[in-house]
Amino acid sequence: MSSPNVITNREQFLDEVINKILPSTDNVSFLVGFFYFSGFQQIYKNLIDKKVRILIGMDIEQTIRDLNFKFSDS
Repeated sequence: MSSPNVITNREQFLDEVINKILPSTDNVSFLVGFFYFSGFQQIYKNLIDKKVRILIGMDIEQTIRDLNFKFSDS
């Protein structure tokens, strides 16, 4: 069994890997420990018209938390 790729943002950047994959998908699921707007800004344009699910474990930036409440109230 091969080892999974670990992206450390040194030789390869996570946003570049994700943005290469996104155009060929309709659904996207992320499982992350931490979620910050600065990272989301790197990929959001490629998420338009896709079904997106994000499961956040440890910490979420207040700005993102506020957006979640705005969307869930509408």
